[in-house]
Amino acid sequence: MEIKSKMFSYLKFWLKSSNQHGLHSPFVYNYLTKGLYEVKNQSDKKQLNWILKSINYFNPNKIFVCDALKNQHVQFHQIQTEFFEDADLIFINSNSGFDLDELISKMNSEQLLFICNEKYQSALQRKLQNDDSVIVLVDFYVGSLISKRTEQLKQNFFLRL
Repeated sequence: MEIKSKMFSYLKFWLKSSNQHGLHSPFVYNYLTKGLYEVKNQSDKKQLNWILKSINYFNPNKIFVCDALKNQHVQFHQIQTEFFEDADLIFINSNSGFDLDELISKMNSEQLLFICNEKYQSALQRKLQNDDSVIVLVDFYVGSLISKRTEQLKQNFFLRL
């Protein structure tokens, strides 16, 4: 039953999502075409591939990775920080216990938050879409990118990897 539920969830996402065509945000278009589509896959796992390509594209000075992701994926010792306030890129798991509202409220406009999904949560996506402090929300099904970019109008994107 779980597999059918996951397939139905992905099908619903796929029907409302798109690719780079029709994107009206240069920030999201460049990230998608030059960072995610153009670069060779670095893993056979879609979520890990998304994480690695994002780190490569944004080339951060510091990243914050929650413990749940450290254990599942790759260690990032060379650029990792213990405090999300110091990080350019913040990676958390959707079930990691972080108070998402508080985390988003403490983010600055230069930071990017990546929420990695263990299971797609449409209720969480709707909540993020309606959050006025989230200026850019890019939903990739395996996770979401959140930004508080002040130079852009509020937009929500549903994109296929």
